[in-house]
Amino acid sequence: MTAIGVVDVGSNSLHLQVVADGETIATGRSAVRLGEFEHGALRTSAIEGCLEALSAFRDQAMDLGCVAFRASGTASLRDASNAAVLLERARDELGLELRVLSGEDEARLAWRGARHGLGFEHGLVFDLGGRSTEIAVGRTSPDYAVSLPLGHQSATALGSRSDVEARMASLLAPLDVPSAPLAAGCAGTALTLGQMAAASREEPWDDRHGLSVSRDELAGLVAALTTRDPMSLPGVDARRVRTLPMGAVAVLALLDGLGLPGFTTSQSALREGLVQELAECSLP
Repeated sequence: MTAIGVVDVGSNSLHLQVVADGETIATGRSAVRLGEFEHGALRTSAIEGCLEALSAFRDQAMDLGCVAFRASGTASLRDASNAAVLLERARDELGLELRVLSGEDEARLAWRGARHGLGFEHGLVFDLGGRSTEIAVGRTSPDYAVSLPLGHQSATALGSRSDVEARMASLLAPLDVPSAPLAAGCAGTALTLGQMAAASREEPWDDRHGLSVSRDELAGLVAALTTRDPMSLPGVDARRVRTLPMGAVAVLALLDGLGLPGFTTSQSALREGLVQELAECSLP
């Protein structure tokens, strides 16, 4: 059994995935919230929490016999004025080269992961994270990839539905995003909206992969999330309740801006793309 491990250092959480012979044998999550900046910088507590989680995940991966291990950061490490502090400490204290993905690379990797999970022939994948939204479109590989500086944390910071809608519209306006017969939504906000839609239809949602959400269903969820206590709604993930309303507004504005009739959830996304990438360059 040959194992490899990856860590997705996201704006909301760090996620570990260890895979051996194509099967996931371990996962981990640490809610560090790197993307909640103070004056444009990573908070000291978030840096410490990130280093602690990276150390624990690395040790867990090594205990499982990983022959390769890689940690990759996303929008928070692209945007923070003091990201170099975290990168240097990871290198000096943990001996770990923490890679910072470009927005386009993040989009392509999320597309690869979603295609692996859903098996589509031609698809558009969007990954709405804490501080950015990645979009990629393609068939056997993503021919189009873009990153938008708006996620559920930054949307929440804008403060109002109209501001989020206007911001997403302005980001999409200059783009010419190709169409595709299937749209897939990745990451926690999209997955939570999928389970909420399934719950409203009284369908099972224990497995959040492959759930459908129509544009009209999403509009109803947005109306409820922005006018009622989110925790009173079926299917809400309590870990996301603070940023879910404006995150949902951002997803709806994305669908409307791209003319999409809905989306299918994919639990397979960036981490699975990172696994594929690492396997290609590390395994015989």
